[in-house]
Amino acid sequence: MGNRWKLAPVYNSAGAQGVRMTKPWIIVSAVAALTIAASLVAAPFATSGADAADPSPTLVARAVIPEVSSARNLPEVTVTVSQNGAASTLDLDVAENGAERARGLMWITSMPADEGMLFVFPRDTTSGFWMENTYIPLDIAFVGDDGAVLSVRHGAPLDTTVLSPGAPYRYTIETNAGWWMAHGFSAGAHVTIPGGLEAS
Repeated sequence: MGNRWKLAPVYNSAGAQGVRMTKPWIIVSAVAALTIAASLVAAPFATSGADAADPSPTLVARAVIPEVSSARNLPEVTVTVSQNGAASTLDLDVAENGAERARGLMWITSMPADEGMLFVFPRDTTSGFWMENTYIPLDIAFVGDDGAVLSVRHGAPLDTTVLSPGAPYRYTIETNAGWWMAHGFSAGAHVTIPGGLEAS
């Protein structure tokens, strides 16, 4: 999937309170040698006080990423979205750990119509997403552990407004902007997600 996505050049980004990382089907080829003992992992989402127990990484600093090279070998799944008798499928790369959720779809400049990314969390979270370093408009669907779509929010490129559903969720699905409306889906739709996904 990922090798059909187009990437934008990568530039340094200063840290902010929370980072709503987007999507790269990519792996950083050389992370800048910053002399910070802990690994510099940018959080893909802003963390609220209610999420203090959430194991997802908390933003302390943003690493300078000089270049992006090879594609990331992420798991891939096909999910089915259904509502009011209609059903459609999405082919999604899966972000199951903090580092992959942090990178998300950053620096992608184009993406096939029925593809995207599935963010899997180890437990319910109320963290929000933003569009820093994200170059394409996205629909961000927040999904409960039962597969129910709680909310679909629109993310504008490079916008740092924090987006959240206002309720705990277990999964997030990012697609090209307009996908949900074009297929007649909204909050209340159901997503059938394959079993066996283990988040950390």
